[in-house]
Amino acid sequence: MTGVDTAVGESFRVSVIVPVYNGERYLREAIDSVLAQTYSNYEIIVIDDGSTDGSSSILELYGSVIQNRYQLNQGTASARNAGVRCSSGEFLAFLDQDDLWAPDKLERQMALMNESAETEIVWGDVQQFVSPELLRSFKKQIRISDTPVLGFLPSALLVRRRTFIQVGYFDEKWEIGEWADWYARQARLDLNENFVSKVVAYRRIHESNKGILMANLRSEYLGILRENIRKLKENSNELIRGR
Repeated sequence: MTGVDTAVGESFRVSVIVPVYNGERYLREAIDSVLAQTYSNYEIIVIDDGSTDGSSSILELYGSVIQNRYQLNQGTASARNAGVRCSSGEFLAFLDQDDLWAPDKLERQMALMNESAETEIVWGDVQQFVSPELLRSFKKQIRISDTPVLGFLPSALLVRRRTFIQVGYFDEKWEIGEWADWYARQARLDLNENFVSKVVAYRRIHESNKGILMANLRSEYLGILRENIRKLKENSNELIRGR
């Protein structure tokens, strides 16, 4: 342990859900960063979303250390939802196949959860980095902050299962915007949040990021914005009628 005050120790289980699609390049680093956690009461559920590369061979190396489940390719939202449905933990955490966790990520976030039963979501800082093996020509095109930022990203999230269910599963109609949609929905609920002011996750920037490969689908974000504005208006009208 790192000395973080964890109040009730490790009595609660965290389900770590990793969606994978053709992620062989960085997958081992991602999973190994979970296995290096100082908080040990967790399960790792990997949903292979129809990979056609060597991802399955990598996952087989871990044996029973992970729960390895395969499905036909249906997208990230479907893979995350499948992981939630077969998980058993009271808390849920998500890790993208190319990101990394700090070793004390779960320990620090669970310490804040244990401080108050009212805390529903804990976020943490994220440090972005350009994957070191990339060509210099690609690196020159990337501009990212050298300092950590508060990370409202899947890899930086810890959420109570009951809270996740309250917000709802990821909407599988979105191909790249499923996270933006889920984040917008949880924000509308005004949940009780807390924040770890330390880096809990490292977001890898590389030429195969989904936002780069599927840039033609970025118009989804406009659709998500419009849909959430509509729902906000509907909720406001319901409150007014209820007065």
